[in-house]
Parts: sequence; C-alpha cells; structure tokens
Amino acid sequence: VALDRVWTLNLREQSAKWQSIPACPGGGRMLAMAAAVGDEFWLVGGVSLQAGADGKPVRTYRADAWKYTAKSGWQRLAD
Repeated sequence: VALDRVWTLNLREQSAKWQSIPACPGGGRMLAMAAAVGDEFWLVGGVSLQAGADGKPVRTYRADAWKYTAKSGWQRLAD
C-alpha cells in the first residue's frame, strides 16, 4: 500500500524533529517528485498501488500536482 502520509523537517532548527502534516487529498503514492519553495511544499506525480485481479499490486501512474502551505492546507494544481 502506498501511504498518503507527509512528513516535514525544518532544517533551520538545530533540534528539529519530524512532524506530520495533513494527508494529501490526492491519495497515497510513492516515487513522487517533491519540492519546497519558501513556505510551500509541492508534491507532483508518483505511483499509486491497487490490487490486480491476481491480488498482486498494480501500479497506476499519477499526473496530479498538489501544493501545501500551513496557512491554506492542500491545493490542487494543474496536472
């Protein structure tokens, strides 16, 4: 299962600890591209997993893009 959990780490703080932010509404994924720009976190593409007819995981390639800010939460961007 590809999870929808997102974790942040503020490297400006010497005693920084990993913190979770709200799950991405786009669903669980792996192999996504991620970037931080100012106070924004961007999450683009990736792969989600579903069970195939034989019960084995099947990949679905994602083209969606999301932006997160602490002030506004998640916002869907153009694919």
